[in-house]
Order: sequence, then C-alpha cells, then structure tokens
Amino acid sequence: MNKFPFNEAGFQKLLKELYQLPDEALERQAYALAQDFRSWVNDHFLLSPSQLDFLQKIDDRFIDRAATLTPGFLIKRSPITLIKPESAGAAGDKDGKGKLVDLKKQSDASYSDEGGFDDEESLTYTISYPVNQ
Repeated sequence: MNKFPFNEAGFQKLLKELYQLPDEALERQAYALAQDFRSWVNDHFLLSPSQLDFLQKIDDRFIDRAATLTPGFLIKRSPITLIKPESAGAAGDKDGKGKLVDLKKQSDASYSDEGGFDDEESLTYTISYPVNQ
C-alpha cells in the first residue's frame, strides 16, 4: 500500500484506497490499526521527523481511543475526515507548539414515513494550533 502525505487530500486518498479493498483485506488493515495505531499511521503516511516525534508523544489514552473507534469505521466504510491546516504557521504558531488533536464521533439517526429509519455515523480527526495573541 502506498504512503500518502499527511494532509486532508492525502488522508482522503488513503481512505479511498482502503475502501476499494475487498472486505477481508480491509478487515486486516483495521485489525493492524487496532493493534498498533502509531505504527499503522507511520506505515501509511509520509511523516516529517517532527510529526513522527509528536505521534510518539501523544498520550496513550488518546491513542487507545483512536485505535478503538477507527477500525469499526473502516470496516463499515463509514465517513472519516481529517481537518488539518497545511502548516502550523498557517494557523498562527510558527513553531508548531501547542498542537491540539481532537477526535469526534458523531452519530445521527432519523426516521420518516417515506424514508424509514436512517442511521449515520462519522469520525473526525481535527488538528489545530493556538493562535498567538
């Protein structure tokens, strides 16, 4: 499998490639991600040394949460999004310090006489930087 740039476009290209896999191959990818989230990310994205360093320093509780949630979304081919500025400087912090990573799971359900029951979930990773004030 190819390595992709760690940006929004690269993330969507990886997701497209993953979602085109046969079910069994996609399940293997999801299992690998669940077993070692950090290695899976490093194996699938072109990370700079500072990005790799940051990945290694992320609190294990966050990694565990990501490794628990993400595989189910992969297996179901549900929407997963990465929101990330192109660079820390673009977000107002030239040194990239104070980076914030959020993981949001959204679940929506609706019902109508015409359409019946509809259930949709999405997962969003957001990377942001504080704005210097």
